Amino acid sequence: MKILHVINRVSPTSIPIDWANRMAENNDVTIISLYDNRDKMRESLNVIAPKCKGYGLNFKKNPISAIIRSKKILRNQKYEIVHTHQIFSGALFRLLASKTKSGIVHTVHTSHKHLSKKQNYIAGTTMRLCNAIVFNSENTRNNFTSRLLKKVEKVQQFVIYNGVDIKSIKKTSTDDINRIQLLSSIPSNQILFCQIGRLEKIKNPMGTLQGFEKFLMELEENERIKYTLLFAGDGSERKQLNEYVESNELLRSSVIFLGLLPRQQVYGLIKRIDYIVVPSFSEGFCNALFEALSFGVQPIISDIPVFNEILKDDKDIIKFNPNSSTSISAAMKSAVDNKWGENEKIKWSKYVQENLDVQVSIDKYIKVYRDVLEQKS
Repeated sequence: MKILHVINRVSPTSIPIDWANRMAENNDVTIISLYDNRDKMRESLNVIAPKCKGYGLNFKKNPISAIIRSKKILRNQKYEIVHTHQIFSGALFRLLASKTKSGIVHTVHTSHKHLSKKQNYIAGTTMRLCNAIVFNSENTRNNFTSRLLKKVEKVQQFVIYNGVDIKSIKKTSTDDINRIQLLSSIPSNQILFCQIGRLEKIKNPMGTLQGFEKFLMELEENERIKYTLLFAGDGSERKQLNEYVESNELLRSSVIFLGLLPRQQVYGLIKRIDYIVVPSFSEGFCNALFEALSFGVQPIISDIPVFNEILKDDKDIIKFNPNSSTSISAAMKSAVDNKWGENEKIKWSKYVQENLDVQVSIDKYIKVYRDVLEQKS
C-alpha cells in the first residue's frame, strides 16, 4: 500500500512519525513535513524513521511554492492513502487530496474543545472531505463540538488508542539511562518525580512545579534534599518555568530540565524515575503515562475523563485536581506514603502490555485503510 503521512514538523518523539516508520515495514510510506526544509527532513528521518521517504516543504519561507510542490507530489506519487494529523497541514492536504483518487484518513489527537474558533473552523470545513476519521480515545470524540460532529456525521468514525512500543520498552537498558548526561549527577538513591511531554499550558507544567514546591515546603529541611523534579520536553512554557525556578531558592537545586530526548532515552528516563506526574487539563491519550505504567512506574495523574476511560480498576492510582497546586502537592505526598509494591507494578505493566501495544494499533489502522480503499473501489 502506498501511504502518505502529513505532519507539521519532525520531532524525535512524534507519534505519527513512529507509526509511519512501523507501517513502512510492509508498505511504501512517505512523510511530508509542512514547515521543515528538505535538509532537516532528510537528516531527521535518517535517524527516527529510516524506512520512510520524506519531503520538507518549508511552507513559511515560500507558501505558494510549497502548495505547488504539494500538488505535484500528490499528482505524481498517486498515494492510495493520505493520512493527516494536525490542524493546518491536515486541512491543506485534505483539500489537495480531495482532487485526487486517494483515500483520506485523519487522526484527531487532542480535544477540540481547547482549540480556537479559527482552528475548529479550519478543521471542520475540511474533515468532511475525509473517508475516515480516527479518534485516539472515546473522550477525544466526545469533546468534538456539536457543530463539528454535524459536519462530519457522514464520515466513518473509529476509536484507536495510540498504543505504546512494548517491544522497544522491553529492550531498555542502563545504557539508555547513562546517555542522559544530566542524570549522571543525581545520586542513585534520589527520589525522582518527572513530567514528560510538551511544556505547554494545556499540559500544566506550572501546576507540577508549584505542587512540588508546596510538597517540599511541608518537609523538614533534611528531608527535602531526597527529592528531585525532572521535566523532559520543551515548549512555550519553558522560559516561564525556568524563571520561576531560578527565582526560587527552594526549587533551584531540586528541579532539572532535561529538554527533548530521543525516544529510547525517554524509556531510559522512565526506567530510572520513581513517579510520573501527569497534571494535564486535557489529554487525548498520553503515551508517556502508559509507557511509564508498562515499566511499573507509579503515576500521579489529573482526574480527567480520558484516564477514567482507559484505566480500569484504578483504585490504586492517585489522582488530583489539576487546577489546584495544593491538590497536586497532596497527591505527591500520598504517593510517597503509599508507594507501590511489586503487585501493583506487575498488575499495571501487564495491563498495558496486554491492552495497549502499538502494533495492535498499527494493525487496526491498516484495516481502516483497507476498508477505505474497498469502499472507494
